[in-house]
Amino acid sequence: MIIEKKTETGRIDPVSETNLNYVHGIHNVVTTPHSHDYFEIFLVLNGKVFHVINGKKQLVERGHLVLIRPDDIHNYEPFLDNDISFINLEFPKKTLYAMFEYLGESFSSDIILKPKICPVAILPDSQTKAIQDKITLLDKIPRKNKYEIKSTLRILLIELICNHLYNRCIYSEYIPDWLEKLNKEMQIKDNFVAGMKAMRIISGKTTSYLCRIYKKHYNITPIQYINNIRISYAAELLTSTKLSIIDISMEIGIGNLSHFYKLFNNKYNTTPLKYRKGIKSLMAREICLGFDNLSVVKYSNSPECISHLL
Repeated sequence: MIIEKKTETGRIDPVSETNLNYVHGIHNVVTTPHSHDYFEIFLVLNGKVFHVINGKKQLVERGHLVLIRPDDIHNYEPFLDNDISFINLEFPKKTLYAMFEYLGESFSSDIILKPKICPVAILPDSQTKAIQDKITLLDKIPRKNKYEIKSTLRILLIELICNHLYNRCIYSEYIPDWLEKLNKEMQIKDNFVAGMKAMRIISGKTTSYLCRIYKKHYNITPIQYINNIRISYAAELLTSTKLSIIDISMEIGIGNLSHFYKLFNNKYNTTPLKYRKGIKSLMAREICLGFDNLSVVKYSNSPECISHLL
């Protein structure tokens, strides 16, 4: 079989580094296997479809956020009589590699690039809507403002890759349906705040069984999975609210402040307060300079604040 390879030339604007598409209807998806020389992220808004990636078939539906890497071979197949609607964001390799370089050696790009199955995050409805709104912001910027689009894209990629895809990659080639549903339910705030108790009730499984399953499919414990979600949510609160650190810790279900600091530092390699200040500083700098020029200021102003960043 001849595999078509799509190229960024003539498809992705070289200045804004962005190509955004809205796909509505199963008749509009690409059903023939193909690859690209660029990255692609899609967010499913409604419906269900089979996504065939590197020979493996995944059922994706509302809330699935998927990263397609250069040279991944993929296509779509209908699922029963379901229709499908998703947002598709395409950007060149240099855009993401610039982000990897900026984040530094402590950020392992292999977690994103190496697995045979592409990274997939399963988002609850609230996050799906929030991410949808942020992606569509790109479409609201006048096309002539190409550098503004470029900066907005790069800030968005930090959130999508680091807060969602980086720590929630699906490594196993087959994930049981009940486990996918459990993962989606556990990203609802009431559930991740409740922790293991909610996980046992929703799944109907014992703690020991859940430990075996999470170790098998994700190589982590259920508690580590829950805490990843909690700390990611805490990072969002740090950048989107003025809540105090202790209030955020309580809000995500961690009553021990020192434990919260430890978990946060393990994930982001910085303290919550420095993270809050670092992200705001990064956004301001990126708007002015872009990732390509940030290396000159990266280490000049409190590098520990954003050394791991997200």
